[in-house]
Amino acid sequence: QDLQGDVNTRLNARKVDSGSIWIDGKAPLPFDDFCVALDGRPLFPRQKMPFEKTNLLMASSLFDPNRKIREFLLLWGKGSISYDTPIRDEETGEVRPVVDWIGRNITVRAWDGEKVVLAKTKHIYLEGRQKELYRVTLSDGRSVRVTGRHRFLTPFGWSYLRDMIPGCRVMTVGVDGAPQCVAINWVEYSETGNYYDLDVPGPECYFDANGILHHNSGKDYNIAKLIAWIGYCSLHVEGSLQERCGLAADSMLYIVNVAVNEFQAKTVFFDGYLKPFLKRPIFNPWRSQIDMPEKGMHATFKDRRLMLFSGHSHSQGLEGFNIFAAVMDEFDAFLETATGSDAEDLYRIFQTSAVTRMTKIPPLLLLISYTRTADGPAMRWKTDFEESI
Repeated sequence: QDLQGDVNTRLNARKVDSGSIWIDGKAPLPFDDFCVALDGRPLFPRQKMPFEKTNLLMASSLFDPNRKIREFLLLWGKGSISYDTPIRDEETGEVRPVVDWIGRNITVRAWDGEKVVLAKTKHIYLEGRQKELYRVTLSDGRSVRVTGRHRFLTPFGWSYLRDMIPGCRVMTVGVDGAPQCVAINWVEYSETGNYYDLDVPGPECYFDANGILHHNSGKDYNIAKLIAWIGYCSLHVEGSLQERCGLAADSMLYIVNVAVNEFQAKTVFFDGYLKPFLKRPIFNPWRSQIDMPEKGMHATFKDRRLMLFSGHSHSQGLEGFNIFAAVMDEFDAFLETATGSDAEDLYRIFQTSAVTRMTKIPPLLLLISYTRTADGPAMRWKTDFEESI
């Protein structure tokens, strides 16, 4: 009740910018407030921090002709478990290896920062192939196999396995369901194999059937929120956003997410997250405008000539699109060729097509990925970004 009251207060007392570009002078919600209004789940501090540092929490910064941030690189830690990690569905009590839960949504135990709670998974899926897996054995005999970039919760916060040593304590629950920290006894290489992940929106973590707490990324969930927010902010702009960007008023304007493949683009990102978000009450004022084909991967706000589009790196190029904002999701896994990668091809398209078309308000590109290889686009671009500062 308190949360809903806070949401209503924020919705009814939106900031009014002096001389703003907003319809009726009412600014849309900042990104963090929008997240709460959308589904009641705020950004965690670590999720909010990059947007605070780049001044991209406020809608006014998106449409500022003098915005300095045009490209935004986020490298996420990789946290994944082996195929045989036991996961319990808390509703039925059934325990299966994670590989046997693929494609199903179940209820798991999670940690909300203060207590053990129940949470619904959104996706359980194969995250990657042929990665070094390490067996982590605790002092009480429990163990799990994970990648080196997997994260465990310690008394000092979330830590990567690669940064931990025997003696470090990690969060678990005992047989009585009470939380307890147990020391790592040893870590050893197990094998090279496939690894899996669970999306648990909200807590962004889960306990396996042995009671060991694991972090999930929440990446697609939060990217979908960002795409939805940029669309929501665009709908508040008074007059033609196209003309404000330097385009003809009847041009179609695109807000795009580019995933690594068609499954990620449609099943995980669009059908799993963005489409349900666009059906939330916060979009009710534009309900009659939204066109979402049942089998498509886009949503069009017809009256505003605005399309939220989910594509993938193997689909047709984005040349000719009037891209106001784009996310390259998991770009380090885009197809590599002898001359480069799809990620670099799409980046060049953005640099040439989007930048030259948006002559009055600069487009925004968010590059987000796990670092998969030492010489892939993620590490190359990280070096380029650091050298340009």
